[in-house]
Amino acid sequence: MADNPALLPPGFHDLLQNEAKTEMHITRVMTQLFENNGYTYVKPPLMENEHSFSEVHVGKAVAKKMFRLMDPVSKEMLGVRADITSQIVRIALTRLPEAKRPLRLCYASDALRIEATDTRPVRQFTQIGCEIFGFEGTQADTEICVIALQALQKCGIENVTIDFCLPTLVPSILNKLDMPPSVIENVKKAIIRRDIHALQEYKHSDVDMIIDLIKATGTIDDAIATIEGIQIDDAERANVQNLKVMASDIQRSLKALGVDNVTLSLDPVETRGFEYHAGIAFSFFADGAQGVLGRGGRYNAEFRVANGDVLLNECAVGFTFYTDAIRPVVNQNDRKSRLYVSGDVSADVLSKLQGEGYITVRALDDDDFTEDMARQHWCDFIYKDGKPVAVTS
Repeated sequence: MADNPALLPPGFHDLLQNEAKTEMHITRVMTQLFENNGYTYVKPPLMENEHSFSEVHVGKAVAKKMFRLMDPVSKEMLGVRADITSQIVRIALTRLPEAKRPLRLCYASDALRIEATDTRPVRQFTQIGCEIFGFEGTQADTEICVIALQALQKCGIENVTIDFCLPTLVPSILNKLDMPPSVIENVKKAIIRRDIHALQEYKHSDVDMIIDLIKATGTIDDAIATIEGIQIDDAERANVQNLKVMASDIQRSLKALGVDNVTLSLDPVETRGFEYHAGIAFSFFADGAQGVLGRGGRYNAEFRVANGDVLLNECAVGFTFYTDAIRPVVNQNDRKSRLYVSGDVSADVLSKLQGEGYITVRALDDDDFTEDMARQHWCDFIYKDGKPVAVTS
């Protein structure tokens, strides 16, 4: 890399014209939708004191993924956010504690992680999302899911699946297993692989329950009907009933909004990526997309203050999208045509053409006002004789 200073470190990428434009389009469309639905935009700093992240329950889940550096001014250790949700929690609980609940916040900012993974091959990425603080009812969960699905539709993403999960269900069963820790770890690995044959070898009633839950995975209505026949804890059964209400409300809302081609599914044993969630959670997928588009769900928003003895907390639900995963499947229907114009075109004509939907590119030298130069500037049209003329390929 020293021989070529233009090379970027692994996991970091330049976004050139088309990718950068698509990312800007995603951000603009989504944040406008969020604000139209009453969410207030906030933007926390890229770095904070390291301990600020560790005081947030949500932040602890990604603490090992966070870059750290010494602040040359304060001599304090700073953390570079690896996930923005913990900062939104801090803002809600410490900067806006008196704000009327439910409190709706939205954001669109970059995050940075130490390492890439197979499922997330980038180390810097933009997160866009919403959070609702201070409302326990399923209406908040439903609103979050519907707005997220609307956002994907407005970006032209088709055939979306929202895959629900119950991230506390399997842990509640495993906590009761009378087995050595090493055996429980093997059970966990088998669950991640969905290896029913390996799980059957344990010949344990609670492991059999997990097998039944794996088999229940599928479309939301069928999966819930199956789980209702399984003897799970009362707290987890309450989550299932809440999900049943949510699914019905989401489907009704999507129909009223004209949001179609959405599938609701349930994988009751999924826990990966939901380390801090304490209720119903979900992931978003779409045809043609590589991996998950985003995640969300209900969690406990917690923040320690002063010497750590005081704990601020309230319920919350939200979601976050990853724009690097969304960009490849965006259908940008509102693409504007680029029009190449000569240097002597007046400002009022330029304004008129831009008002008609063109992106105007001015030739700075009269000798450059040619069709070949128009092509080199990625223009679809060239302005000749007072009108746009299509550039030949």
